[in-house]
Amino acid sequence: MRKSSLVTGQQLTGANKQEALQQLAHAAATTLNLDEIEVKATLMTREALADTALISGIAIPHIIIDKEFTPQICVGLLASPLEDWDCLDGTKVHLLLAFAVPQRTLVHQQEIREISEMITQLADEQFCWRVSQAQTVAEVSAILSEER
Repeated sequence: MRKSSLVTGQQLTGANKQEALQQLAHAAATTLNLDEIEVKATLMTREALADTALISGIAIPHIIIDKEFTPQICVGLLASPLEDWDCLDGTKVHLLLAFAVPQRTLVHQQEIREISEMITQLADEQFCWRVSQAQTVAEVSAILSEER
């Protein structure tokens, strides 16, 4: 399986955090054939626990649903940074990398491992910066899918 097959996404137009998460929920629900209300609820519940903004304008919201589907990273690339969502380094969120996984992951160990590898790379500030400079979802996918 190619890592790039685990990355989907689209451009978002949300003007604030709430709108961006709503649009991401819609995109993820459509792509993964899940209930949009349930996807939005899991995104909002996770954000209420702790903000998922990292650095360089990147946030990593979580979608964990008790349904069977192939795990994915759902990319939401915003046209402009969100003024109401700050990263740890003071930048504004403009790129959402939501990892969507089923609650029961025994069937998808390989996909989970590959998504974990992609997400772990975000601990590297230079890698985060490269991802944050991507202009399209395809560019984000290509960078995340690079072998390291």
